Amino acid sequence: MCNFTNVCQTLAYRHQQNSLFSKLSNSSNRNVIVVGRSSHDSVGDYECADVLCSHFGVERTDDVCFAKRLERASLVYSVGQHVVTGIEEEPLFAKIELFVCLPSSDEWFIVVSSMRTVAFNFHYYSYSVENVNPKVFKVITFDSLADFHTVCCYTIVIDKKPQHFVRLPYHIVSAH
Repeated sequence: MCNFTNVCQTLAYRHQQNSLFSKLSNSSNRNVIVVGRSSHDSVGDYECADVLCSHFGVERTDDVCFAKRLERASLVYSVGQHVVTGIEEEPLFAKIELFVCLPSSDEWFIVVSSMRTVAFNFHYYSYSVENVNPKVFKVITFDSLADFHTVCCYTIVIDKKPQHFVRLPYHIVSAH
């Protein structure tokens, strides 16, 4: 360090320089995925088996790795959370159903069930969404997400009918 009079100031200054460099070089977004607990199960044991078979080219009797919770870039993803999968006229939302990895690979994929965006509700400042029945499953990568943060989906009973709303903590701008 060569500075013995104010070591704390030198360390703070170097930390700020390294932090700025990692942000500018985009190395602050680590793609390392940490899986807490996973299991090897048969593809046919899951509701989304047909989508998994067509996406990975496996049979219903083949085993793949499944997880219900994982961490990526210091964010925790869990089954049941909601994500923004794309932006068309309005944001496209989906519910996380599962995390999948082939035994011969270390790349994890997200299995989501699509949701239908009904409209933007100005009273709640949220998007009104509906579950698609029957469920439409998709296998996506983390890089294909429109935003890597999860969003909050909540339910309100209006006229004795539950309605789902997703409120974004920010405004998404389409880059068309």
